[in-house]
Amino acid sequence: MNKNEQNRVVAWRLKLLRQASEMPRVVAQTCRHFGLSRKTFYKWRARYKSHGEAGLCDRPRAPLHSPRTTSRSVVSKILYLRERYRFGPARITSYLHRFHNMDVARSTVHRILIRYGMNRLPANQKRQSTGRPWNRYESHSPDTVCKST
Repeated sequence: MNKNEQNRVVAWRLKLLRQASEMPRVVAQTCRHFGLSRKTFYKWRARYKSHGEAGLCDRPRAPLHSPRTTSRSVVSKILYLRERYRFGPARITSYLHRFHNMDVARSTVHRILIRYGMNRLPANQKRQSTGRPWNRYESHSPDTVCKST
């Protein structure tokens, strides 16, 4: 929600509260007129009394605490493996399972790498060729072998 939409919402809620304060006994009618539940009205009124107009702004819906987040030690191991050995998400997952007995999903590893901006390796760190050209082996066709004898 951008600033203009937020200001419009605050103005609408302020208008609702002012109309309800003009006729204090008719809260249910005001709520019905604006298509709002009384519980929401009283919530906004309490916020307005305690915080003023700033209390009428929408609050973020993101949780304050996520109990099932990946621990910092696992995240640091993932980032170390990516930075030091340039492992991808699948290889990091198998490495953590095999050597550290940690079960982390490949998608979780990928999400962590994206969060820390390490999902793409820089051009100078990508897989580099060994410098040796391919040595193709070509055998002679059977027709040429028979003709030469």
